[in-house]
Amino acid sequence: MAGASTFLDQLVSKFLINHLESSLLDLRYNICFLLSKIFQEVTDIGLDMYSVLIQALTNRMTDRSHAVRAVATLALRRFQDPKDSNDQVLMTYHFHLRKDPSHKVRLSVLSCIEPCESTISGIIEKTRDVQALIRKAAYIKLATLDAKNLLTSEQRLMILKDGLNDKNHFVRKVVESRLILSWLKAYEDDIFLFLKDFDTESDIEDIEKIVNIILQHYLTQKCVDFGTKLHSLVFNFKKKHLDKKKLIYPQHFNSKKVFLWRLLNCFVKENETQFLQSCQLENICKNKSSQNENNFNSFKTDGYQESTDINDSTEAEDMTENLLPEFPHFCDFVQKSV
Repeated sequence: MAGASTFLDQLVSKFLINHLESSLLDLRYNICFLLSKIFQEVTDIGLDMYSVLIQALTNRMTDRSHAVRAVATLALRRFQDPKDSNDQVLMTYHFHLRKDPSHKVRLSVLSCIEPCESTISGIIEKTRDVQALIRKAAYIKLATLDAKNLLTSEQRLMILKDGLNDKNHFVRKVVESRLILSWLKAYEDDIFLFLKDFDTESDIEDIEKIVNIILQHYLTQKCVDFGTKLHSLVFNFKKKHLDKKKLIYPQHFNSKKVFLWRLLNCFVKENETQFLQSCQLENICKNKSSQNENNFNSFKTDGYQESTDINDSTEAEDMTENLLPEFPHFCDFVQKSV
């Protein structure tokens, strides 16, 4: 192992580095490419070689060829130190991420740069890059962040708002399918915890979009007891927060719960067919003995018979109104709340 390390050090120091300054474009490119592949597999480079390699590859980041700059970015990847705010590699990455005229170089930097306090502003800035491919890569990178610790709630909302309203369909899709769901996992996949960090009254329209994306995700997540995670959410929301008239308890009356209550009703009604088809009435019945009788009866509909033909059951269709109070009760609720 030591012999292999010595040979590699000799190869890098005596041959590869000396030709990084070659006038031949292909030679500069191929050496940078070879170094990037070597550093993917080998970790035991001599410590005395680090500074030499970093300086040589950093020089190639100023190469007149964008292809060389892009591949030099890959070769530098292993030398960055996110814990050092003055790290030379991160400073080089940050500069080219913001200033390099080639979108291929900016894309290469985005694929390599480690998110940290010193680089996060540059990554966020790329969500507004002129190239849709760069914006998409920036959102993918942001999906890997520890967003709770590295970003404020205002920054998170701004990022999500920009992404959901991006003019490019593929960028919006990445935000919907990757970024939101990745950040949701940081909150234990709990929509209540997720909403706690947002001011739901500050930007109602965009937060509604975010919540509806999460609810659509819940509708595709299987749940043994109820069919999907959305059915579980509806059941538990009613059990914990609503009284017999399906009105929210006074002790639970706050803007976030009322906001979610409204969106749940709207989403279930708008997705009624899929909601009913995904519901597992049989499993709900099997769980009857383990649930409080009143809680169970509040989830199933009055007069429900032992039938699993959801599409033909008018009683089952009423399940879409599990959280929807009667109009007179709701009017009384609103009048008392004003």
